[in-house]
Amino acid sequence: FPSHDMKPFGKQKVLFNAGDWTVRAFMLLEQFAIISRNEEFTMDDFKEYAKVYGLEEPHHPNAWGALTSAASKGKLIKFTGKMVPSKRHVAKDHMIRVWTRN
Repeated sequence: FPSHDMKPFGKQKVLFNAGDWTVRAFMLLEQFAIISRNEEFTMDDFKEYAKVYGLEEPHHPNAWGALTSAASKGKLIKFTGKMVPSKRHVAKDHMIRVWTRN
């Protein structure tokens, strides 16, 4: 199998292995999307919000991307088509997606 065919399974595995983190992250993302109403946000914005509410870093950094992908596929959030530079120092100049509540 080509590696791109396995990508969805890798994302599922990362979220499954994250266990309670995944449940808590989804709950907080749902709250954040509701609070954000129709305002645009990035996952950097959500990470700041989640940190305030006690969400720790996941066991694997890919869990953030897997969470975003699952939330988008689950129609919780939708991509606006916009990209902006990340606010995080470790991701300096990295372009990230802008989301809105679906």
